[in-house]
Amino acid sequence: MCFPGGHRQSRTRGTVLYTPLNQLKYLKAMAASIKKLPDALVEEKVDLCIGNEIETVNKAILCAKSSVFSKMFQNEMQESKQNTVTIEDVRMPVLKSLISFLCTGKLPDNDVEFLCEVYYTADKYDISELHDACCNLLMQKVTVKNVFELLKMSISHQDECFKIFMMTFICQNFETILEIGEWEKWMRDDSKIAFEVLSFIDINE
Repeated sequence: MCFPGGHRQSRTRGTVLYTPLNQLKYLKAMAASIKKLPDALVEEKVDLCIGNEIETVNKAILCAKSSVFSKMFQNEMQESKQNTVTIEDVRMPVLKSLISFLCTGKLPDNDVEFLCEVYYTADKYDISELHDACCNLLMQKVTVKNVFELLKMSISHQDECFKIFMMTFICQNFETILEIGEWEKWMRDDSKIAFEVLSFIDINE
């Protein structure tokens, strides 16, 4: 079982939950991180560009919680000099949600598709608290219809804790999954992962 960063706690039969983020604690940690940054970063803003849309944010807010942005702005990169970053593979509503989370420590509930986009972005920019917040919301929305896609996402991102949760959900609901015909779809879609599911069920019986 894995508990990186102290955010995760165990449940019965190997399931994993992500402890809800305490906003005040998050903001205090953010303030402490910002104090350690160079003054120039605290004073400067950057334009994050997606197509023709622009979102402006303080560099320190990005650097305090994202190692990717921190390296970007503290190294001699073009973005650091021009104060402009072009964001690829992310929609503006998702970027706004990311920035809002960095500023407040709160991720509003949304549908599974949107949360998966936020999850991808949190992983891309290495924002662990946002990743955990996404996982916490997604775990509350898992169903026999969407669990396989969430499992595939966890595997593609090498997210072992999220993967274990999805595997355990499948194990606990396997009869229903068989009855409604989802299993055959999984076998046709990605038999390698389906066989891994069977191995997990065998180990946990």
